[in-house]
Amino acid sequence: MTDQIIDQVAPEPYQPIIFYADELSNEDYHKDEDHISGTSLWKMYQLCLAKWRYEDSEEKKQKSKALVFGTTSHAMMLEPERFDAEFFRMPCPEDYTTRDDEGNVTFAPLTSVAAMQRWAKERGLAGRSNSDPVALAETIRQAVISSQENGGDEVMPVFWHEVEKAAKEEAGERVQVPAEDFDKCMRMREVILNNPQYHRVIHGGKSEVSVFFELFGVKVKVRWDRLTDDGEIWDYKTTDSCQTDKFRRKAFDLGYHMKMALQFHAFRAVWGRNPKGVVLLAQEKDAPFIPEEFRMTRKTLLIGTAALRQALAMYKFAKDNNHWTTYGGGNPIDLDPPFYVEREFKHLWEDLETAK
Repeated sequence: MTDQIIDQVAPEPYQPIIFYADELSNEDYHKDEDHISGTSLWKMYQLCLAKWRYEDSEEKKQKSKALVFGTTSHAMMLEPERFDAEFFRMPCPEDYTTRDDEGNVTFAPLTSVAAMQRWAKERGLAGRSNSDPVALAETIRQAVISSQENGGDEVMPVFWHEVEKAAKEEAGERVQVPAEDFDKCMRMREVILNNPQYHRVIHGGKSEVSVFFELFGVKVKVRWDRLTDDGEIWDYKTTDSCQTDKFRRKAFDLGYHMKMALQFHAFRAVWGRNPKGVVLLAQEKDAPFIPEEFRMTRKTLLIGTAALRQALAMYKFAKDNNHWTTYGGGNPIDLDPPFYVEREFKHLWEDLETAK
């Protein structure tokens, strides 16, 4: 029965368009505003239409910074051939720190004005109170050169503001990824690559495949993380835990059921048949970076399709009528007590009923 309900979605008159990674960049995919994405639909469905429509651009920008880790891990995992061209590992102080056999620091970069002033003070240099990092660095540099010329063994410090400036110039237009995140993603990728269970997914098929089509009268778009050679849709997710019950709850809380239902229907729109499978490849973000394969069941896809229908209907009505409602759908909201408060005070209205 569930197969019939999911599969009954009739073909739409809008001819689907498919682009592979070398034909449409991720940036150009997101620039398109004629089609709505699963992420946007979930925000409307879970929160409200107005929240999505009027979200501040600066807020979106701040959120995008928080997504750098996810974007980095996706590209490193699914598109290693373009990773070096688009992402850059920023240095960290530990890269320039040396330690002895017991782990004690023997050399470390000067990472702040305070550290530079402290270094100069310990050596009795004039001008050590200067708060300009460029001038202070020059004072220290000249002192070290003078010491070396006079037979001293003073080592030239590494000035962190200079390291960061050089790194940013070298990065250019590439995404600047913090060293900790970059290194963690590399370790996560190694875990996946060393697991034969995922070999065909990582090394076969197509990655970052975009589809633009129409569903229930609305122009929509999806971007598959990976489309395998045998017709499976795989989506890569990083998570705090792959423990079954925890991830199951998180998947529904984050709308994965609805987003993957949209990907399911995108496949049907292009090829007129169901994909062989719809899979979430989840991986924990902390060592030992355990990965787990979660397959979307027909029951989950049915629930996702139902939510998708409602979200698309909400969006279509709002767009056609330029009516972007808030949490109450345009109606007042009765502020009843939450269940735990009601349980504590229910005697108040029970006494009133008895008094009648």
